[in-house]
Amino acid sequence: MTQPEVALAMITSPCGVLLVQRRDRAPLWSFPGGAIEPGETAEQAAEREALEETGLRVQALHVIGRRHHPATGRELMYVAATPLDGTDTRIADPAVTAVRWTEPNEVHRLLPDLFDPVVAHLGSQES
Repeated sequence: MTQPEVALAMITSPCGVLLVQRRDRAPLWSFPGGAIEPGETAEQAAEREALEETGLRVQALHVIGRRHHPATGRELMYVAATPLDGTDTRIADPAVTAVRWTEPNEVHRLLPDLFDPVVAHLGSQES
């Protein structure tokens, strides 16, 4: 049986890029996200997962790219998103242990195996 595709929300704001740390710490930091449910688009999944994990309502803007992740074998869809109602976050999912806004240039250090279209997108967010 094939695993469902995963949508990852690349949420950017004047506060930076939103990252979460999961209880299993694999990887140490990641973008909010999870499995795309049947009948759901990648954009809808990214919005839902961001709310479920961080309490932040976001608007998905577009898919940045997709790839077959070399380490996990999962199909990942990277979705650009922006906050709708401010930038206050909280830990909203028991699987998440931390939520933080990070400077775009620091994301490379925290997520060393960034997908090239993600790197380009984050580069366009730096001032």
